[in-house]
Amino acid sequence: MSWPGAVKLTYKVLRSILVTLLILTVALPALLYVTLSLPPVQRRLCGIARQELTALLGVPIEIESLSISPFSRVDISGVLIRDERSDTIMHARHLGAGISMSRLLFHGEPVITYVELVGLKARINRPMPGSPLNIQPIIDALKPKDKNKPPTRFDLQINTIVIRQSQLAYDVLSAPTTPGHFNPAHIHIDDLKADISIPKLSNDDFDIELKRLSATEHSGLTITRLQTNATVTENGIDLRNTELRMPESTIRFSDIDIKFDGWQDIAPSILHQPHHVAILPGSHVTLADLGALVPQLRNFNRQVDIELAAIGSADSIALEHFDLSLPDEKAWIMCQGHIRGLDSIRTASLHLSRLSVNATGKEITDIAGSFTQLSPMAVRTICNLGQICLNGSIDAA
Repeated sequence: MSWPGAVKLTYKVLRSILVTLLILTVALPALLYVTLSLPPVQRRLCGIARQELTALLGVPIEIESLSISPFSRVDISGVLIRDERSDTIMHARHLGAGISMSRLLFHGEPVITYVELVGLKARINRPMPGSPLNIQPIIDALKPKDKNKPPTRFDLQINTIVIRQSQLAYDVLSAPTTPGHFNPAHIHIDDLKADISIPKLSNDDFDIELKRLSATEHSGLTITRLQTNATVTENGIDLRNTELRMPESTIRFSDIDIKFDGWQDIAPSILHQPHHVAILPGSHVTLADLGALVPQLRNFNRQVDIELAAIGSADSIALEHFDLSLPDEKAWIMCQGHIRGLDSIRTASLHLSRLSVNATGKEITDIAGSFTQLSPMAVRTICNLGQICLNGSIDAA
């Protein structure tokens, strides 16, 4: 073969290869997309997912439908998890997730672009205090089978987690109910909404930005907005920009640092080590928002400015200062001291080394009238006292 003929043949071969590669580059993703969009394929994938999740979690799993958009998105509808007695543990109307393939392929960074959870209904319960939860089989199934094997390393990023129209319930079945009053043995949360970002999630540490969380508990306790930025490592938890809003209350907290020595030390450190907590100036609370916790506060609809600096744990609180005042400054309370023995009502004690109260008789009757019915004579007597100033201390046990 002559040299010009060889060059021409080589050109044709290379052109054929390039054209074939170009066609495959376009055709294969399109073919994969069409294949994964076919109902029989999606039903097969749904069946595989159901079998694998049932084997992984150790309880029956049902999935109504599953769809995949190649390289970017997975959507699952009608996820149902039952316990060993066939009672519903969880039902989710819609689960969705997306991944950035470009970040994974070109930078080696697994980035989940979004997670969407809509219509979640979760029911967790136990027969009596201290007994196993109905989700204990799932917890056991997810535990490492080989305790000597180090955990799998992971490091990923989740840009956005969206939760909407969700409900959570926790019940101790043997405990009595208390309608209209918050009961830690029967917690039912409705209309749960949340927007969360997790810039870093790994074995050793993670960052969480809780942009918004709102929910209503069936006792009437309502959170209209909770936000915070949290950094968690094996040595501590840092909370920044924490703010809690209720229908008529806004409480802003100073930064909170909780130190501990390893993951196993988290609960003991939170409960038993002293931590500094402060409520910043500009915070205010309407006590009626706390009526589900203290029913006597339901009728107190006046806004109260609040400031606090304290060091406390689960069993004691040292009050550096605790100030309550009405916005017009006609009435205020300031105190300093400590509370001990919070873990048992029988051993609880209160010592206020400084207590200052300033109010007019009119303000006192207005405040007292929110809690009890005063006779006309009592109202006149208190109002005639004029401006009342008290300074002293309190010891109570």
